[in-house]
Amino acid sequence: MIRFFLILLFLLPGMAAAQVTIESVKGGRQKIPILMRSFQGPDEVRTEMRKTVQADLGFTGFFEFVDARTLDSTRARAAISAVIDDDGSALHGSIMDPAQQVEIASYDYDITGGDFRDAAHRFSDDIVYILSGSPGLARTKILFVRDESGGAKGLYTVDWDGENIRAILSDGHLNLTPAWAPDGAKVLFTSYRADNPDLYWRDIRSGEGGVVSNYPGLNTAPAWSPDGRKVAFVISKGSNSDIYVMNRDGSRLKRITHSPAIDTDPTWAPSGRQIAFTSDRSGSPQIYRMNVDGSDVQRLTFDKAYNASPVWSPDGEMIAFVTREEGGFQIRVLDLTDQESYLLTVQSGNNEDPAWSPDGRYLVFSSTRTGTRRLHVMDADGTNVRTLTPGNFGAASPCWSPRMKSQ
Repeated sequence: MIRFFLILLFLLPGMAAAQVTIESVKGGRQKIPILMRSFQGPDEVRTEMRKTVQADLGFTGFFEFVDARTLDSTRARAAISAVIDDDGSALHGSIMDPAQQVEIASYDYDITGGDFRDAAHRFSDDIVYILSGSPGLARTKILFVRDESGGAKGLYTVDWDGENIRAILSDGHLNLTPAWAPDGAKVLFTSYRADNPDLYWRDIRSGEGGVVSNYPGLNTAPAWSPDGRKVAFVISKGSNSDIYVMNRDGSRLKRITHSPAIDTDPTWAPSGRQIAFTSDRSGSPQIYRMNVDGSDVQRLTFDKAYNASPVWSPDGEMIAFVTREEGGFQIRVLDLTDQESYLLTVQSGNNEDPAWSPDGRYLVFSSTRTGTRRLHVMDADGTNVRTLTPGNFGAASPCWSPRMKSQ
């Protein structure tokens, strides 16, 4: 538990302020009790915005909602309320200290293009930051592959709370292995639109795009470097696949693995100096790491006969991966400081495709635990599993967006 003082007048411009002591859950699991007070404004808008903010705050795991109608409300450390202008053009949010009856912070958000959810998400992120000390994730999105009719697969996004599913690319072809650029503006993915699994880029907003790599055979499993300047990906020649690194525009291609085995699933360390990957050079798929030039290859996993799909955590201390356990595929994390691995999922079905949130607090993954493959989010320790996508279509290969100022 970390106790800190917020003198908000000096911390954030444009906020009404009072000097208030708040206990943060940063570094601990104790939840902050809060009150959700009224949201005033047009009926449908205020109801939806209050619902969105409460869902965002509940999703974080930081907060406990207390009932204002009971004595339990005296435990509340903060009270959340808002006013929406009658014409729906702005949201005015407030965070109060109910015990001292002083305002901790207030915010004004323009609602552009009728995007009420975005304004609600912005308010949620500010609440999370003020009360927990951690930047919020409510405006992030998750990119994923969705099953479509005729065997096609499209690229879609979903808000972090499971709402607002939208198509990014739905062209009747197989589109696979999406990877979101660090600036959030572009994605890389593999498509069979030209009858070969080629690597393409696409701008999220404009829809512009083009081919990046179209060598004969596989061009797949792209992974952006942390600075967004380079891409690691897989090219196959014959029955062999190796990992290559190139500039983001496709230039200066360099092969960095030289094994007769299958090398795939590259993931960059946050430092940009190492890459972890999957290889069956030992006889079964295992996780390895190497320097970005391909030197100093080290095997990381030794338990189980199948370990694959590594993803490096944002702090560089953990690698999440898929392992084959009795009954199916499950997700583990490897602590790189002590080389111990920990099982996160134990449910029936296959649990695969792990991807970290930008702050490393959560993992999104796909699972067949309910029959249809759906996306789920869990805390990084495997607890608090929440379902993101409905069961009327298959969803896989999730990739969490970075935090973005404007989406």
